[in-house]
Amino acid sequence: MAALRNKQVSGAKAAIGLYMTGTGTSTAGINTLSNMGISATYQTVYNNKKKIVAAHEQSVQKYISDNRNQLLILNMDDYHDLHESRIPSITSINRISHMATTLLNTSSIAPIPLFTSNLFSIHNPNGVDALLLKNVLYSQYMTRFAISYNTQKSTWISINDIISLNESDLMESLTIHCYDADLTEKHVRKFDRTKLVDFIPSDLKNMNDYLKVLTKLLGLSEVQSYLLNYIIPVPADFPGQLYIRRAIVLKLKYGDQCSIPIEILSLMPLLGPLHVSLNTRESCFLTFHLFFNELYKEVFGKKQNLAAKPKPWRINLLLYLAHTGWNIVKPHIVARFGQSKDLGYRTFLDLLDNLVPATLDVYAILFRGNNFDQYIETVFRLWTVMRRFGRKNYDKVMLAFMSDIQYWIYIQHPIINTLKSQLHIFDEYPVENFHSLVRRNTSGKVTAGEWLRRDAIFIDYNQNDNEFARFFASKRSYPYTKKNLDLMTKRAAIFLLQFFEKIWINQGKAERKIEGARIKKIYYYLPPLTKRLPIGALPMGYSSSHPPSQDQFCDYFGIKMHLLL
Repeated sequence: MAALRNKQVSGAKAAIGLYMTGTGTSTAGINTLSNMGISATYQTVYNNKKKIVAAHEQSVQKYISDNRNQLLILNMDDYHDLHESRIPSITSINRISHMATTLLNTSSIAPIPLFTSNLFSIHNPNGVDALLLKNVLYSQYMTRFAISYNTQKSTWISINDIISLNESDLMESLTIHCYDADLTEKHVRKFDRTKLVDFIPSDLKNMNDYLKVLTKLLGLSEVQSYLLNYIIPVPADFPGQLYIRRAIVLKLKYGDQCSIPIEILSLMPLLGPLHVSLNTRESCFLTFHLFFNELYKEVFGKKQNLAAKPKPWRINLLLYLAHTGWNIVKPHIVARFGQSKDLGYRTFLDLLDNLVPATLDVYAILFRGNNFDQYIETVFRLWTVMRRFGRKNYDKVMLAFMSDIQYWIYIQHPIINTLKSQLHIFDEYPVENFHSLVRRNTSGKVTAGEWLRRDAIFIDYNQNDNEFARFFASKRSYPYTKKNLDLMTKRAAIFLLQFFEKIWINQGKAERKIEGARIKKIYYYLPPLTKRLPIGALPMGYSSSHPPSQDQFCDYFGIKMHLLL
């Protein structure tokens, strides 16, 4: 091999050299492999990457120019090095890399104009429009929120349930919040429609951090030309929406007196659907941790308690088992309890027939399936849930998104037509995928921001996962097959029958207590659970100014139960 100098062998040597640098192999180690005729020299590899980095800005400009007549979508997120070392050394306390990623994505559809034909701006001058939200809530959604998500879903046409997915799609759904590039369930790893703008040291903790990261993108002449007529949507997590929105508000308020670039007004932060799914699932699970702990021990035959905050894949699994088990036993449970207002029954009916299926569906089924109206309704429903749970970030940012949607419908902004026809493209998933590749193609020895940036640009240059590196990387599969899941579903159904039998026996024994060493809060004890639940765990009516009464048949009219017997 060492004696051959043809193109194919040289390419193989270069690939080996690049792979070895990605694994943290020393300069001497790579050069030793080069002397053996196996790899390119370290200097050759270094020079190759240096050329790619030097030409990166030009490639970004070309990407924007080539897609100037198509919709551009911006992803921004912070990257935390999972190879970090928290063990102090002589010279430093730790080695933790915080990087900021800006990534452009495009789709073969027309760009979205900044103004309507009547010159209405995409930005609502009233900000989060409370009056508009109230009108829509009362006229469209309030009666729908009075019934469970499953009941409302039964009226929708052609909306799949996670239960009906084939094995491949089911595994994809259960690993939807696992961004590891080495999962065999993750098939889509190509980035032929995306372009890394930059990957620079920053922890994105405030508005100035975001503006500093955006400066390079907004300063490109191709971007400035594009933003004269069109917007760039920015689906993002809570900090991304908060700080970009704050910059937009300040620019609208102070105009030229503000140093924020005018191009910021052509960015449109959107609610990141992936993070909505992640946060609502996690909030639902942690609020009812006592219940899911019992389910976990029964289904898996464990004596040890579930972790206080399990990994996302395990949360997804237990939510799925609760949902599929409930679908089996629901007719029997509902028939037995009838119209009972028992607090324990109503609380867990709300959990299993409303909260769990809504969190499972909002991203995997509704968003990805391009079901705009149902997605918006479910986001609004989940906002009420996050409000109940006291999630002080997402109970605000979800409301801001709903306000924007209703404003765009009211002024007939073209973005609504794009959302209705192409909802699934407004996703922050590409940046999470990109981060997974950066983590896999770097090692703990790569800690300097400049080195990480170089490696990230090289990944972007390849426009897909490194096929050579993938050959050597270990693969991990989802630990359960569809057959395993079907068996666990039956165990979950048996657990639910036993659980609701205990609720039946303990009807009327729920206790309301005010507890807390410093701050007194309302908690409920609902047998058969032995520990307390926050008031947010109870159905929505208990978070209102007129909570339901156990001795009244109809709380609206105040009809006494005994008068109807």
